[in-house]
Amino acid sequence: WSLLASYGYTKSFDNGQTAFQGNAVRNNALPATPNDEINTDDGKHEYVRQNVKLSGTWNTPFWDISISPMLRYQQGFPFGRTFAATLSYGSVRFLAEPLGTQRQDAIYITDLRVEKTFRLPNRRDLSGFFDLYNMFNANPAQNLQWSSGTAYNRPLSVVPPRLARIGLKVNF
Repeated sequence: WSLLASYGYTKSFDNGQTAFQGNAVRNNALPATPNDEINTDDGKHEYVRQNVKLSGTWNTPFWDISISPMLRYQQGFPFGRTFAATLSYGSVRFLAEPLGTQRQDAIYITDLRVEKTFRLPNRRDLSGFFDLYNMFNANPAQNLQWSSGTAYNRPLSVVPPRLARIGLKVNF
């Protein structure tokens, strides 16, 4: 058997121009008006994200079968409600609350692979496998609409549904 574990901790500082999951807070890298710095820390946004991944393989003592589960956790992306205003020089997007006031859904995904290996002559192996992705059919939103209005908090994308795959592979 084998076990692999990883943990990621990301602390980022951003100037608001980068599109957070497709939602850029402002269009310019530098503040164009004093309003661009509302709900920021000197014009910058600070946020933290964490990820965990556990995977392993267990070779059963019978029938030469391998079972490989994988569990992934991704902390939801931090966000703050925004609103758009039309000013004399165009439409501008402002933070109504600091970035990180709210957080998108956390994502937990479990995948599984079951593989049976057949030994062939000439040092070749034939393996049949069955993969099951998103085993428990989790469907959290991966991205939300941040803009105030009727579409606020509307999911823009969700985790894809359960998916199964069957295949053969030859090792030589």
